[in-house]
Amino acid sequence: MSTVLMPLQPRETPDSNMATKAKILIADPLSESGLSPLSDPKFSIDIKTGLSEAQLCDIIGNYAALVVRSETKVTAKVLACAKNLKIVGRAGVGVDNIDVNAATKLGIMVVNSPDGNVIAAAELTLALILAAARNIGRASHGMKESKWERKQLVGVQLKGKVLGIVGFGKVGQHVARGAVGMGMKVIATDPYASASIASRLSVKLTTLKEVLETADFLTLHTPLLPSTKNMINSQQLAAMKPGHSIINVARGGLIDEDALLKSLQEGHTRSAALDVFPQEPPFKSASSVALMAHKNVISTPHLGASTAEAQHAVAVDVTEQIRDVLLNQLPRSAVNAPTISTSDLEKINPYTQLIEKMGQLYTAHFKHQPPSYELIFSGSIASVPTAPLFAALINGLTKSISARGTTVNVVNAKLVAKERGIVVQERKVPEDTTYSSLVTIKGANGDIIQGFCSEGNGSQIVRIGDFETNFVPQGTVLIARNFDRPGMIGVVGRILGGEGLNIKNMTVAARKYGNGEKEGDALMILGVDGGKVREGALREIESTNGMLSAQVVSFDPSEDKVLAKL
Repeated sequence: MSTVLMPLQPRETPDSNMATKAKILIADPLSESGLSPLSDPKFSIDIKTGLSEAQLCDIIGNYAALVVRSETKVTAKVLACAKNLKIVGRAGVGVDNIDVNAATKLGIMVVNSPDGNVIAAAELTLALILAAARNIGRASHGMKESKWERKQLVGVQLKGKVLGIVGFGKVGQHVARGAVGMGMKVIATDPYASASIASRLSVKLTTLKEVLETADFLTLHTPLLPSTKNMINSQQLAAMKPGHSIINVARGGLIDEDALLKSLQEGHTRSAALDVFPQEPPFKSASSVALMAHKNVISTPHLGASTAEAQHAVAVDVTEQIRDVLLNQLPRSAVNAPTISTSDLEKINPYTQLIEKMGQLYTAHFKHQPPSYELIFSGSIASVPTAPLFAALINGLTKSISARGTTVNVVNAKLVAKERGIVVQERKVPEDTTYSSLVTIKGANGDIIQGFCSEGNGSQIVRIGDFETNFVPQGTVLIARNFDRPGMIGVVGRILGGEGLNIKNMTVAARKYGNGEKEGDALMILGVDGGKVREGALREIESTNGMLSAQVVSFDPSEDKVLAKL
């Protein structure tokens, strides 16, 4: 989930001057009405579905735009053959079937339709909640076998029950509206959910712990990331009240299927309704097959977006964006990036990486996330366009939580921030007496992180809260706040060594700014390698006499990471 910037000029193609029609290839079935935005005489549409990779390679060089759903695989090989391609449009949310990295390297924009199936997914969720509550799956199957199991299939009413929502984005909000309408009490967890939106919907925002412990019905609405894989496992299931039901219309892999099956077999979980699976179709997965075979499991073949209205909406959404890009306008849901000048790109690139890492660090280090932030640019960095830097901040702040199916970039950063209730005020200070360029992130509660970029050493963090420091944000970093007394570093080193971990670098930061609530405390900043720092090791560090807090953050840009925090 990284902020990527496109070249200023579009790819040169025979159709760039519109002297001839821009050719658009529709490679997967779309609703006919969804093609209406491309009725412009400047465009020529070919519909060719069911193409193999080789067949697609043979013809893709003739097209300026490609539209797919989930069936067609837009591989690096296909993109390499696409000499005239400007844009790939995915009529839907996920872009797993498109090699986005390869497209970006070739200057090909990728767009999707993250909102077109919101209502469809929410309605299916509500349908599955009702089906799980009233045993509709078992009842229907029994009737086909001439079984009249009226007494055996007594259900539960939804009125008065608690619905727990994990991921309070647009789908979660629509589900909440329907559930409240049925008389359910709704609670939700999402670190960046809007409190005002939740209040209007009569939803209580709370912690994941409370959601798990309180919910009669639990529904998931998060993307599948390394930080969310198997987020509902045996430990979380055990924390839930007996007789709960689980619904998943989001992504397969969010639930540990073996753990869920065991909980169902033991009667702790009353029922489950699943529309998605780690492997689809799921019939070659022993875990999925065993889970689907359980009498209290309702399974559907990934129908979340399968309504006529949703199919029309995603088709219109993506074809409108195809039209706009071919007419040299910006799309509204770019996955990989907008335009920026080459000269500004050279200045901005190091700072996008720095600010994203500063946002990650802010989320990991400070316990209370503020309602608003100030993003201050001092020195020469104040002279460049800052929209990509704003996007990098939003990206960093939200990196460990639900992405709602979109990548944060300069096209969608403001929308993502608004949806999640993040307010950022930008301020530019043309000169700085200490650094040629300095970036400051300041929360409304006064918490501060500062950093700069240097040619020799790259990104540098120079302030965390009231502590002056200087370290490179890379790899795995453990940050511990402790009383500044002899032996503290040795204690942490012993605990990490016992875990088979190595301290590769170390910085001790003294308190410089403000009075602080703790006299004589310091920050210990350790670069760690050799494996993952377990939560148990963090707890042992924090429980050490003289230790005040401990967090781990991974700055590895190659994948989404969990930010562990005590």
